Amino acid sequence: MKARRNAPARHTAVLRDRLDMMFASITWSQMLAVLVSYILYSIHTTSSDSPYAIGWLTLAIVAFTLRGSLGLVYRYAPNIFPNPRSWLIIYRTAAVLAGSVWGLTGLAFFPAEDQTLQIFTLLILAGVSAGALTS
Repeated sequence: MKARRNAPARHTAVLRDRLDMMFASITWSQMLAVLVSYILYSIHTTSSDSPYAIGWLTLAIVAFTLRGSLGLVYRYAPNIFPNPRSWLIIYRTAAVLAGSVWGLTGLAFFPAEDQTLQIFTLLILAGVSAGALTS
């Protein structure tokens, strides 16, 4: 009976530890995401004319900056949301937003006429996907 009373406290502690791990490197990873997105934008705008390029880059910078800022807020003010579940929902929402930005990359930067740029775009997306699997 005593174990059942402590179960919510243990669950909260485990969730808090998970959040600590998830937010530990998010700021650096999002700075890297901004850099990669700028490189992708630069290569594509010098080689082809995509009407969506600047809109995608703006969306990417905003999304990745917001997601990286969450790591700083969590690190320096984790008690803004006393319930760790709230932080988990925010983390997941930010991850969906970042994933959506990378998903839009195919629409914004996939040139039908240039196989070299297609391969470059696919390699960037494969690298981003591989990196996302570890986080």
